[in-house]
Amino acid sequence: ITSVFLNKKNFDLYFCADGMHPNELGQALIAETIINEMNYFSLAI
Repeated sequence: ITSVFLNKKNFDLYFCADGMHPNELGQALIAETIINEMNYFSLAI
């Protein structure tokens, strides 16, 4: 998950003001990443 954030050009847009916790956009990115990975692995089975 960390690499997904770091691959974004402006990854700071995905975090709250504290710089540690993901904001709404960050939460959506996490969810999208997990769903994509689950779909990938379910196709491989």
